[in-house]
Amino acid sequence: PAEVDPGRCMARTWAAGRGAQCGAAPGGGCDLCGAHRRRLVCGRVDGEIPTAKLEEFMKAEEKRKLGKGKADKRPAPAKRPRTASASASATAEAAAETAT
Repeated sequence: PAEVDPGRCMARTWAAGRGAQCGAAPGGGCDLCGAHRRRLVCGRVDGEIPTAKLEEFMKAEEKRKLGKGKADKRPAPAKRPRTASASASATAEAAAETAT
């Protein structure tokens, strides 16, 4: 992060591959939050990024660069099939509208 807030947990978070400071308050007499005292995957904001995680950050950045200016080509989510009760209800509603 561009700025480090000493009043927040000093852990680095993934933040969509950009890296950021954890937003939680530190506690327990430590400068990390409870979750990051147990597990510190991305390192500390005031230290080096672990090598494996740095490679992941770099891959995420490359994907962002390649994706700029291109339309999102993910397929649209599939429509859920209507259940029998939903179909019966829709049919009954349509029949009621037609009858009036």
